[in-house]
Amino acid sequence: MARRMIWAGAAMLCAAAALAGCQKNAAEEASASSAAPASEAAANVQPQFGGGVVNGLAGQTLTVMAQGAPVTYQLTPSTAIMVTHKGTLADIKPGSFLGTTNTPSADGSGLSTEVHIFPPGVKIGEGDRPMGPAPASGQATRMTNGTVSAASPAAGGQRMTNGAAGNVATTSQGVQMDVAYQDGTRHIVVTPTTPITVMSSAKPEDLKPGTNVLVGYVPGPGGTKTASFINIQP
Repeated sequence: MARRMIWAGAAMLCAAAALAGCQKNAAEEASASSAAPASEAAANVQPQFGGGVVNGLAGQTLTVMAQGAPVTYQLTPSTAIMVTHKGTLADIKPGSFLGTTNTPSADGSGLSTEVHIFPPGVKIGEGDRPMGPAPASGQATRMTNGTVSAASPAAGGQRMTNGAAGNVATTSQGVQMDVAYQDGTRHIVVTPTTPITVMSSAKPEDLKPGTNVLVGYVPGPGGTKTASFINIQP
């Protein structure tokens, strides 16, 4: 579960379709089906994912071993480096920017199936978008990035809601909150059993040899890979 959430959290950073069933030492690279840029340089470019074990960092070049072969990524000043920790309901606070996959209820609110809280100042992919085609039985899974604003009662396909937390209320159901994005608001219920992760900011020097990482990158000329974000996996 923890490994799956790490990949899903990385997908939120690009506002892309959530990735499931991926190994911790992931070496496969997959194009995101629906993505928002992780930086201005990556605007309108489909990010891809790679991963493996850090071999070394020389200047702005990160070398990762994937399936026994070295893969290099170029870091830039805008590359976001983060480390993921297990979180609790208490980590959901007003003003937090977060992402949640949620199943729409009859009244339009969402029941959260996982929550990822991003570092202060990291606000990527704000908005509401489908994560895939709608199933025959109901609404499509969605990704929504926004800011938690106000609490109210909650009321199905899945949605992904990323945003900043405003007023947050703790009830017998768990935590209820409104997640606001640029053109709307979505009410979310997070139950006591909902998995929660917290992403904190890290530095290039934290990319030590032997560290497992997930990398979101933008492919460039000559096979170059420019890292949009790097998620250090515990």
